[in-house]
Amino acid sequence: MNNLPIGVFDSGLGGLTVLNELVKILPEEKFIYLADLKYSPYGEKSEQELEHIVKRILKYFVEKQVKLIVVACNTASTLDLIKKNEYEGIPILNVIDAAVDVVDDEVKDLLLIATKKTTESSTYDEKIKIKNPNIKLTKQACPKFVPAIEAGDLSDEDIQDMVDQYLAKYREKKIDAAILGCTHYPLWYNFIEKSLNPQVKIYNPAQNLALKVKEFLEKENFTNKDDSYKIAVSTGIKEEFEKKSKKILKNYKFDKVEEINIDF
Repeated sequence: MNNLPIGVFDSGLGGLTVLNELVKILPEEKFIYLADLKYSPYGEKSEQELEHIVKRILKYFVEKQVKLIVVACNTASTLDLIKKNEYEGIPILNVIDAAVDVVDDEVKDLLLIATKKTTESSTYDEKIKIKNPNIKLTKQACPKFVPAIEAGDLSDEDIQDMVDQYLAKYREKKIDAAILGCTHYPLWYNFIEKSLNPQVKIYNPAQNLALKVKEFLEKENFTNKDDSYKIAVSTGIKEEFEKKSKKILKNYKFDKVEEINIDF
């Protein structure tokens, strides 16, 4: 079990912000990162369609005999099959649990910046209520963000204009903190920060999710004792993923990148 890889997935590039944090604190582990470019973005999919899409990925990781699945996608984390925290005996850790866990106790007014699907789900509402029933949660869907981040063809000025369309209205509102409720959004952290009031604390759940993975591996005695590797698989065009991912990866490169078809 110890020497098996960890499966990490997202609809595309956003999950690389989680993988960066994982590699930083777990450099000795084996990782398989799955970028589901074929069905990106997830945020506009129906729940039934999204569940079918995610099941393909979970079955792929079962076949690859991973020891842990890390859901680096908020939209996918809203699904009931992910909330069970295991799939066919493989444990699952998801980014929403990590996001809620990192919110400070003194926060009273919290803004969730996320995809349409995530804001429509009650998952964050339920988990925030359990953590602190006194927190007032405001949810803002930003459906244009993920496609624009994946395309990567906007100027800084155009990005800021797009971000301001959704978030500038909160500058004068009573907001203590904001959660980046999509793992793509840290890639636009500076633009989001500029759009909000400077006093608003912005949470990037990727760091806490990586810490939770480390804690889980140590608790279960699942840490790797063999050579490590980092493999990426893409359901979209391999060359497209390689080109775009190089701008996000920090201090490492994939040992191998493959293009796969996992539809059923």
